[in-house]
Amino acid sequence: MYDKRLIYKDLKTNFMGQKIVILDNTDSTNLRIRAAAENREENGTLIIAENQSKGRGQIGTNWFSAPGESISMSLLVYPSNIKDYNLSVIPLAVGLAVSESLRYIVKKEFELKWPNDILLKSKKICGILCEKFTSQGKICMAIGIGINVNNKIIPQKLENRATSLLIAEKREFKRETIISQILNIFETLYYRLQSNNTPEEIINEYKSKCVSIGKNIKFIKNRQTFLGKIVDISLQGELIVKNEYGNYINLNSSKSIIGFLQN
Repeated sequence: MYDKRLIYKDLKTNFMGQKIVILDNTDSTNLRIRAAAENREENGTLIIAENQSKGRGQIGTNWFSAPGESISMSLLVYPSNIKDYNLSVIPLAVGLAVSESLRYIVKKEFELKWPNDILLKSKKICGILCEKFTSQGKICMAIGIGINVNNKIIPQKLENRATSLLIAEKREFKRETIISQILNIFETLYYRLQSNNTPEEIINEYKSKCVSIGKNIKFIKNRQTFLGKIVDISLQGELIVKNEYGNYINLNSSKSIIGFLQN
């Protein structure tokens, strides 16, 4: 079970995680964040669950979490002070915060796979799901983060594509320390999104760690299937793809079905 005191001990934020709710079991921490918004919970409220029965990934996929071993958590933010064109960059800022936190703690480099995966040695170790919604007349965002920390076993169907810190590093890690570090770094990036007219610095930092650039993909846009190559990431956090006909297309993760191909 989590020790809330250990999270607060290393927490240096103004509002991220200043209220923490720890649950033994829940359906989905992102769903609990929606309920928290309906109850007018404060900005930066963090919900952590030991076990999720309906954890979700990108595009409706399931997210497996091991009780007592992995991190399953969601943040509630009210991004009213962030310009609309910067809202779509929040998921990339979360990815940066997670990768930088893990790098600081594990002393290894982590890679980013657009839009929501963190990789260690080319295997997925973290998934992120950011969902924008409206509640009580406010724009809200549920920021879900799932990390394989001390997982001893990865399900057989995933073991070629996923790993945990314990499996990769042969040692256990304090989940509370990881959570505090993520909140500290993400709040700094969040303030930068509030103050900057364009998120160019954050996008450039993300691109420097992103393994998706240069990859070949298959995607569906306007009900047509195309092949293309990822050449860049826009200031709105979209992929810029050069398709098979030489045209450049921007792809948003919420509107385009994307499959990465072997290069």
